[in-house]
Amino acid sequence: MSSKSQRRARPSRPKPAARRSGALRANSRQSTPLSPIPPGTLVWLAPYLNISGYGEEARNFVHGLRRKGIGVVAHPLHPVSPGFYNTLAAGHPDMAHSLALSMKEPPRDLRIGVIHAPAEV
Repeated sequence: MSSKSQRRARPSRPKPAARRSGALRANSRQSTPLSPIPPGTLVWLAPYLNISGYGEEARNFVHGLRRKGIGVVAHPLHPVSPGFYNTLAAGHPDMAHSLALSMKEPPRDLRIGVIHAPAEV
């Protein structure tokens, strides 16, 4: 008897339906829309009025989220760099305006809070 005939035949495992039909690939291309975040429910605490990298990154995050239609409340942390807002407004008026609106909007039904700061703040 050859060794091949002594082996028992393994039952073949069926492939998942998603792979057989190509549904997995089709589904992976579809994007699920994000749930709307009501204005004032995302509060982002950061040193916005500071020249640090934390401040720059936080300003860009908030500005980008607001451009996508997400109402972010920006709560500035200290330290504040003197004259920084005027400098920002001169160089990037759209970002300065977006940040000013974010800092004026009152927090509402808080659902998401982000603290974006170095440990010593």
